[in-house]
Amino acid sequence: MIRFNTAAALLVAALAPAAHCAEPAVRHLQRSYAGGDLDLYAGGGRCVLVLDGSLNSAAEQALDAGLRELQREGCRRGTMVFNVSGGTPAVAYRLADFLSKNAFDTVVAEGGQCYSACAYAFLGGRTRHVAEGARYGVHQHSQSDGSCALELGTAEQERLRGVVQRALPQPAAERLVTRVMATDCRRMDVLSREDLQALSVSTTTQLPLEPAFREAMARRAAQALAELRGPADQPWRRLTGDARLTLYTRGAAEAVAEGRQRLRALTSFTADDTDGASGLRYRSHLTLSDIDCKQRTMTPVRGAYTREAMGEGAVLRQTGRGATQAIAAGTAAAVLYRAACGQPLPN
Repeated sequence: MIRFNTAAALLVAALAPAAHCAEPAVRHLQRSYAGGDLDLYAGGGRCVLVLDGSLNSAAEQALDAGLRELQREGCRRGTMVFNVSGGTPAVAYRLADFLSKNAFDTVVAEGGQCYSACAYAFLGGRTRHVAEGARYGVHQHSQSDGSCALELGTAEQERLRGVVQRALPQPAAERLVTRVMATDCRRMDVLSREDLQALSVSTTTQLPLEPAFREAMARRAAQALAELRGPADQPWRRLTGDARLTLYTRGAAEAVAEGRQRLRALTSFTADDTDGASGLRYRSHLTLSDIDCKQRTMTPVRGAYTREAMGEGAVLRQTGRGATQAIAAGTAAAVLYRAACGQPLPN
């Protein structure tokens, strides 16, 4: 986990004044963790961390290591960019405290998301920017048995309210907490542009990143999307389908470890489909997944929702590494298992 006393001391050193650089040469480092990826960008006294995946204990460890990397860069200003589908509230509270103490800006970039626990971490930003096309959503906490927490314990309430009230004026803080508690944990209350501004969740319409950093991040996003789509000279191969959707794969599965195969897939719909949690409407869903042929599990590596069929058109949202899940018989995942492992899913 992030050792905040240690990490704060490191960041104080990292944010110390350094010699001025003209046009920064942006250095990029990429780290994977169990549940996502962390990209680090640094140059000219500026540091940007991009968290793509889940906000869990492994993310804390990755952030701690990332801050150590940035200590050597002489950063004077930090920004945290989120593309996070959820996580652990306790981790989010600690990260919010850390970002606030060290005057980080926070961003949800175009096409990104900050859902569930991420919503609390985001509020730690000195300035906060939710871009056009980005999504910020809240819901009730989930309990260990998968049920929704209709009430929170005293300590949890105090922790949640402490983070929210530090960031937002009243009555906006109380309105956001009310929305958290009123939304079933199996759904997502995605705040509108008007609500983001009215509640002071998003405090600036300007992306707080210099052009050199935007360009470096755009190159990384293009690289990830190209990997997701695969070689254009290879056609999508139909695996199965019905009147509603068709499932395709492209290229051969690639061995990434003993018993694990990485496979590209495309689900193309005949009409707009809707994500049940967020309400996002899309026409196709690209995925890159690791399939464990022995354990019969699937781990999403990255994904993208697009406006048009066959993975074409505008990219509406990109997703990072997700949780490993068991593959059930009779599902699309079972079809992909057969394509990756060369045999049907065992009974």
